[in-house]
Amino acid sequence: MTQVGHRTARALLRRLAVEQAECRVPSLTAAIVRDGATAWFGGRGRVDGAAPTAATQYRLGSITKSMVAVVVMRLRDEGALRLTDPLHEHLPGAPLGHLTIAQLLSHTAGLTAEPPTDWWERTPGVPAAELMARLGPGELKHRPGRRFHYSNVGFALLGELVARLRGITWLKAVRAEVLDPLGDGMPVEGM
Repeated sequence: MTQVGHRTARALLRRLAVEQAECRVPSLTAAIVRDGATAWFGGRGRVDGAAPTAATQYRLGSITKSMVAVVVMRLRDEGALRLTDPLHEHLPGAPLGHLTIAQLLSHTAGLTAEPPTDWWERTPGVPAAELMARLGPGELKHRPGRRFHYSNVGFALLGELVARLRGITWLKAVRAEVLDPLGDGMPVEGM
């Protein structure tokens, strides 16, 4: 492993400590990679009672939104959709289908943050058809385009949009179009 200087390593560890404190996260890791090799790795906090290592795997959580957005933008670049398209053009019969793809991507669709299901963090989710059957006007909390309001529901709908347009699950599309091309060979648990 190539190394960074002692002062640089100390400054990076201090930066991790600041980020952990300011963002109030129980654990985090960071690395610097030079020419394909890890030049520095640092971790702070605890994961299952131990300090995080380079092998520690965290839940993906909201990072999947960025990955779904990449596939949506690729679909846009391919001409399969426009960001101004209402959702119902690609998901016929979708509840709240008047919302645009751009509004869903930018969290300005006005949708509720969480789906009308069991506690979302501790459940595997529900199939898209079941989720869409549960959605109704009550999930619209703000006038579309009016303000930013973080929404997992909006990205669930975008995931279904990706699945329909790609003909595979959103997860397989993300793996094929975003993760596999990275070529690091690291398995992504649950994907």
